[in-house]
Order: sequence, then structure tokens, then C-alpha cells
Amino acid sequence: MSKIFTHKTIIYYLLGSMYLAGIAGLFFEESRKLFQLFTPFHILSVAIFMFSNVIFSNKTWAYIFIISLSGYLVEVLGVYTGLIFGKYQYETTLGFKVLEVPLLIGVNWLIMVYTSTVFIRKFIDNKILISILSGLLIAVIDYIIEPVAIKLDMWSWAEGTPPIQNYIAWFIIGTIMTFISQNLLDKKPNLRAEFILLCQILFFGVLFIGFSL
Repeated sequence: MSKIFTHKTIIYYLLGSMYLAGIAGLFFEESRKLFQLFTPFHILSVAIFMFSNVIFSNKTWAYIFIISLSGYLVEVLGVYTGLIFGKYQYETTLGFKVLEVPLLIGVNWLIMVYTSTVFIRKFIDNKILISILSGLLIAVIDYIIEPVAIKLDMWSWAEGTPPIQNYIAWFIIGTIMTFISQNLLDKKPNLRAEFILLCQILFFGVLFIGFSL
């Protein structure tokens, strides 16, 4: 096998192909419904690839559990009260729901918080600053995600579009999650997580622009 295709690089090609296939399949109405069915599989696969090069410890498992459960529970509160993000509801694309919230939304929070934290701490050492900038990055990514998610029947808003309160909540919650969980993370860089962050931004960014045309 050539140096271009090794057991380490093949994961990047696979991840990139998944995101490119998703863009192509979701962009066109003829194939959109079919590709929406693969959304839960895609989210789980990304999470597995994201941690597949990490040496697991009790701290790692604790991190995954805390972020995933916290993300899920805050969404349950959000859906039932309308006080956190605004009034919204989950549709069918994200799969099986418990208490009106897809279980996979916790995994989605895990992907966003982890990739943002890993990226920001490459440049900064201060725990508070890492948390704030990670929360800001998470909120910006959510801004790109929102119109795409609505178009793909992931969730819907009572007023049609998310209120400013939604982005403020994502910033605050993302900051808090990053702050309380940083000490559970291995200090080693995770290039795979950074690549996934880039893919996420490009994936939703392309669809954001495409759906706006």
C-alpha cells in the first residue's frame, strides 16, 4: 500500500467521502429523503472515528458520558419548557426519540464540544479562555447548522426560524460543558477530531449556501 493510503490515512479518506456523499445526496430533492435515513448512522460513525485513535481511560469514558448525557438532558428541558433555546420540536431525521428528543442528540453535542475544545486548545492554554472560545465556536457552527437542519427535518421552530436566544444558549452551554470537562481530556492532540470539525463546517456551510440559492 502506498504512503498515500495507509491504515492511518484511510480513515480520513473514508470520513471525507462520507461527508461529500452526504452533500451530494442531500442537496438534490430526488435523493434527499433516502440520504436523510442515513443521518443517525452518520452521526454514530463520526463519533466512533473521532475517538478511535484515543487511548481510553476512566476519564475518557466519564467525559463521553457527561457531555452526551448533559447534551441530551438540556435538550429535553429545552423541548418541554421552551425557556432555554426557544420553542422548537424534533422531527424524524435524527431517529429514535425518548421524551420527544432523539437519543443521538447527546452524541451530536459530544461531537461539537469535543472537536471545538481540541481545536481551540491547540492555540491557547488558559482553561477559561479555551471554554469561552469553544462556546463561541459551537454557537457559530450552530448558526450554520440551523437552516440546514430545518430543511432536512431534523427539528422545527414554532416561529419558523430560531430566536437569538438559541445562539446565546448554545454559547453559554457550550462554554460550561467545555469548562467542567476539560480536565478529563488527554492533552495529546487529536488530528482526527480537527479534521471532523473542518468536515462539519464545510458540510453544513456548503448546504447552507446551496439551500439559500
